[in-house]
Amino acid sequence: MYSVQIPYSAVVAWLLTTTFLLLLCVFTAGCYAGVDNAHEGNAGDATVQMRSQPKASRFLPSETSQLPSAQVPARKIEADAAPPPNPEALARADKLVAFANAAYLALASGKYAQTDVLAAYTEYYLAEWQLAKHPRVDNEADALLTRRLKPPAGLFSVEQEKQLAAFVKAMDKAIADMRSAYRSLEAYVMDASIRDDGVRGRQLGERILGAHAAYIAARDGWMHIVEAATGPAEELLLRDHPLRRQIQAASRIFAVHRRVTQVLALPQPDMEELARLQGELEAGIQEGGKPPFRAKPRVERTYRHFLKEASSYKEAIARGIAEGFHSNVREEMNRAALSCRTSYNEFVRVANE
Repeated sequence: MYSVQIPYSAVVAWLLTTTFLLLLCVFTAGCYAGVDNAHEGNAGDATVQMRSQPKASRFLPSETSQLPSAQVPARKIEADAAPPPNPEALARADKLVAFANAAYLALASGKYAQTDVLAAYTEYYLAEWQLAKHPRVDNEADALLTRRLKPPAGLFSVEQEKQLAAFVKAMDKAIADMRSAYRSLEAYVMDASIRDDGVRGRQLGERILGAHAAYIAARDGWMHIVEAATGPAEELLLRDHPLRRQIQAASRIFAVHRRVTQVLALPQPDMEELARLQGELEAGIQEGGKPPFRAKPRVERTYRHFLKEASSYKEAIARGIAEGFHSNVREEMNRAALSCRTSYNEFVRVANE
């Protein structure tokens, strides 16, 4: 089996754009069912409280990049003509990718994942005047996640290390601000003696969402530096990787995911473009599924499962084209997209063992 690390899917920046509706759908269901809700990374304990108010690379494309046009480029599959990299360059590239893997997973869990949960709960509160309980806080786990965002010495320049540290500090400050304002909102919701037609609640909600925006800006700044460094490292590792074609096919599939998200965000989604993207997704799935698969059967099984989840996403697009992209279809797409990301990361985990 190839010795270098395959990068995980950079799920972080995708969480807000692709799972926000899903979070609200799950939260809404919890409200009406009167049950506790849980979220991975100690973001659970979402027992609904109510107050009566009037209604108001890696080997995947960069998650912070934007496609300039409707075209989703297929990445080059043929081998590079350049001479093979030296062992020192490969070792450094592998170390960069290993750091990025750990950091991306840190940003998708614990206190960092809670930011999107709190923002989703706040948005729901501002629409429905119902609030979920603040997720659990684990200070020891919080500190560990922060440490995972600090790169080993020598991977980045001194100036880049300073910038990364500043972005991490800004992220943690924004998280503290969100938590503080959310607890104040919880206290406000529970205080039945307050009669202000929701004025204070809206103010606190705006504070939470403002802190969330600050967190996103800092996180994206951090990711921009890391991705700029790891992108070339990933290409270097990919050059002679036995699963190069399969990994590049996954890159093509996730590029379609992001482009579909962009199209569906428009007031009037372009159905012809969505149909074209469905075809592009099918081409990526077919490319990834072609033999040979140069790895152990266990690794191949996880990759085949990823392709199956990608097919579910493609079928959800087809349903949306046929029926219109109403809330049920979008929720189905969100679930399929999350399953696709999870299954790919499982493939990476198994392949890297």
